[in-house]
Amino acid sequence: MFRVVQECLTNVHRHAESTKALIRIAREGDLVFLEVQDQGKGMSPDKLSQIQSHGSGVGIRGMRERVRHLKGVMDIQSNGTGATISVTLGTFYQKRFVPRTDLRTGTCLQFVGALAIVTPLALLAETLRFDATATLLAALAWSVLVISLAAIALLLLMLRRGEVSRVAALIYLVPPLTALEAFMLFGESLSVVQIVGMAVTALGVWLATHRR
Repeated sequence: MFRVVQECLTNVHRHAESTKALIRIAREGDLVFLEVQDQGKGMSPDKLSQIQSHGSGVGIRGMRERVRHLKGVMDIQSNGTGATISVTLGTFYQKRFVPRTDLRTGTCLQFVGALAIVTPLALLAETLRFDATATLLAALAWSVLVISLAAIALLLLMLRRGEVSRVAALIYLVPPLTALEAFMLFGESLSVVQIVGMAVTALGVWLATHRR
């Protein structure tokens, strides 16, 4: 990790024309996140595409090899106000393999794995009775189309296009958004403590994902 940071700072000094760089390091369970961001001239879309596809120069390729050796992934993003290199070390399997997987195939595999686990449990513990009422069918359609298919596809798309640390931070919004949907759609009440907690969570996610 030290060598990766060292090479990032070398690139900032040589190429970015930036007088400062922001380094973030965090750990969540088995995952370690590193982000190095400069405020330099950035890279052109063609140059960024070249680097993202197969690397450019000894420094970038060396960083990728170090990260790959540690079973991690590295992502490079750039705009007109600088560049950001994000590194994730750990066991976030999806981020490592999703970029090479068709989104439809990846979404299908998610549910095949869940089906293999849930089906034996249902056969053992459930009566398998199904009463097809309008309310049940509407709830089932919502669960299948929105909560399952759309949500998983969106997660895989975000992992493909964004840094894994930012995607992981967005997962913390699931409980407050669920409570908000229940309030708006089903008339459930929200206490002051819940509202404050939702606001604190949203602020924390914004701080974790906001680029300065």
